Amino acid sequence: MDTLCTLGCYPIINKPTTAVNEAESCIDHLYTHNLSTELKPYIMLHDISGHYPVYLTVSKARLKRGVKQRFFRDTSNVDGIAFDRDLHETLDSLPMQQSEWNANEKFDFIVRSTKSLVDTHMPVRKCTRREYKLKLKPWITQGVISSIKHRDYLFRVYKRSKLLTDFESYKTF
Repeated sequence: MDTLCTLGCYPIINKPTTAVNEAESCIDHLYTHNLSTELKPYIMLHDISGHYPVYLTVSKARLKRGVKQRFFRDTSNVDGIAFDRDLHETLDSLPMQQSEWNANEKFDFIVRSTKSLVDTHMPVRKCTRREYKLKLKPWITQGVISSIKHRDYLFRVYKRSKLLTDFESYKTF
């Protein structure tokens, strides 16, 4: 589960989905990485069997035609030391010795606390159109972007002057 969370996949079902002999546990796992869609999980409680059926509704917000809203977790201003300190404080406050908590409740506390800290230190925000296009092309680095701008500048200089030396500097760049 930790591996999935580090990859940006978060659990949707966080309640018990089976009950056998008064012991409850979550055996159905649904994960998502799409934070822009509203997901509503439901667990049907019935007494036919010890396993509760799980279903999920997806309702998309009305978007303007042709405009896609993209979200990402902003990790540009993360203070690693503050995050580590807050994580240690939160996990140290975990009542591990409480006998009334079972392993699922303790794990649920850890997941909720960690998710809350990640949301606090690395908030999800909307991409600008430019950021979205750059995320689709990871090979375009800041150095490549500056080289493209410089090449275009040299071309504009040549177009204005029509000098052969400006054309050569544009072509040899």
